[in-house]
Amino acid sequence: MSQLLDAAAGVANACEPIPGVVTGGQPTLAHLTALKRAGCEVILDIREPMEPQPFRAPTPFERRGSSTSTSR
Repeated sequence: MSQLLDAAAGVANACEPIPGVVTGGQPTLAHLTALKRAGCEVILDIREPMEPQPFRAPTPFERRGSSTSTSR
């Protein structure tokens, strides 16, 4: 088993159809952390907009390492 697939253990329908590409259901934040440690570089979210989104994806601004805050 590859490190990526090991990192996805417990994700519904997780499989590695070709080396380096892991597919499956909704990962948890713990899975995402493990996938990053295993060398994962890209996560594709192809859910329908009406499907549950258990956590918010970072904005491009946040992905660059910046954070946002609001003040009132």
